[in-house]
Amino acid sequence: MEVLLWCAQGGWGIFPFLLNKIYLPYMDTLRENFLKTYANTPLSLRDEIILVFEGKPLTWNVAYLEVKVNTDIGTKILKELKELKLI
Repeated sequence: MEVLLWCAQGGWGIFPFLLNKIYLPYMDTLRENFLKTYANTPLSLRDEIILVFEGKPLTWNVAYLEVKVNTDIGTKILKELKELKLI
């Protein structure tokens, strides 16, 4: 968050432009895909483990909470799920 604030104040030249035009929309698309997939997942499957993240098993429900709040862990989860082609 501090980096984004520093960039907004003119730091790093063109980096803030690229961040806003390329990276952030990409993450929004991943987030939207995750939310659509989560919404279409049956309730009985949401307690199943979908990913082992940093040595800990994650269920759909835990991943949803992290993604919903936009945490750094949520961003990493989205990238992992994209690599596994689950979203």
